[in-house]
Amino acid sequence: MKVKDTSRDDFEKLNSIQKDRALRYRNFSWITRDDFEKLTDYQKSIAFYYQKFSWITRDDFEKLNNNQKNTVLYYQKFSWITRDDFEKLDNSQKNKTLRYQNLSWVNRDDFEKLNNSQKNKALHNQKFSWITRDDFEKLIDYQKSIALCNQNFSWITRDDFEKLTNYQKDTTLRYQNFSWITRDDFEKLNNSQKNISLYYQNFSWITRDDFEKLNNSQKNISLCYQNFSWITRDDFEKLTNYQKDRALRYQNLSWVTRDDFEKLNNNQKDRALCNQNLSWFTKKLLGDFYKTHKKRTKKQSLKEMKGYAEKYNLKFDGKYLFVFREHDKFGRGIFNKTIFYKKGKYYRDWHLDANEKNKNSFGLGIFPKGNTPVKVHVDDWGCSIPTSDKCRVWGFTIL
Repeated sequence: MKVKDTSRDDFEKLNSIQKDRALRYRNFSWITRDDFEKLTDYQKSIAFYYQKFSWITRDDFEKLNNNQKNTVLYYQKFSWITRDDFEKLDNSQKNKTLRYQNLSWVNRDDFEKLNNSQKNKALHNQKFSWITRDDFEKLIDYQKSIALCNQNFSWITRDDFEKLTNYQKDTTLRYQNFSWITRDDFEKLNNSQKNISLYYQNFSWITRDDFEKLNNSQKNISLCYQNFSWITRDDFEKLTNYQKDRALRYQNLSWVTRDDFEKLNNNQKDRALCNQNLSWFTKKLLGDFYKTHKKRTKKQSLKEMKGYAEKYNLKFDGKYLFVFREHDKFGRGIFNKTIFYKKGKYYRDWHLDANEKNKNSFGLGIFPKGNTPVKVHVDDWGCSIPTSDKCRVWGFTIL
């Protein structure tokens, strides 16, 4: 019997080895409490690892042995764990809970009761909005480093930054967002910190003169991660070939004409076609390339959007499809780090590859899961990719 066709009735017909494999490799949404009780202890352990059980309550948890409790705290998600529930756990179980469960109730007093190992795990995996400058100062150095990586501290000022160790400064520049870093602040950083800040901070003050003062490595980084509106044809010509590639891929060069395009090498032409808005490029010039960019009819779009919503249990109201993207904590997407997406704004690409056979191509990517909710209008639909959960669209609005 094929495992992929397994229903409850089919499952009962399997031998023990087949059941073990089925529980490991298949997702069974039909397993209830009663089904679970019929499993052997070994099969229960496998099920806890590989299946998702939304029905496990406090009472169910209490009936488990210690080994099973450790496993479910690692692999299952429990929204019901309170302070009292936490106190009943042994230290190993508390460690797993702090690492893998979401405990929104943990306050300053709760945190102080934890041992150092538990504090480390809590700072790694829980989100604490109550940590102030005074709370931070009470942490040991290792915990400060963890907190700077995983917590969001809007209170860090220039003076706070100066008190940090070099390692903590590196970490802070990578994971915190500082709007106060000026040209003078930047000059005080060491080369490693300058590189990190050019990757992760947004510097709107970088001019042509500032760019010229950077070393080649820093220029390369900034062309990928900063947004320069001042790059002219003359500026472009001064760049190395590698830097030209970066500029064509990540910067907006509105001045590129047909003559400019002809001077580029083939790799640079590819970059320009993918990422620059070449309004002079006609259908005739694009030839067969243009055929893969045809938009769907509204009827086709409605059908595909409805199908995608049903497949991934998403909301589609007949006008908008509500989906997600994955952005970093600075609001940047996966592909282009020079664009900082803002809530409430509409964003549109100038071209889109509607050929669903091409997994990675032109257009904006959307997904059924992510950390940034967006909505897509039916007129902006492109295509869904059958080999993944990705879609390409013309535009979306950040919610």
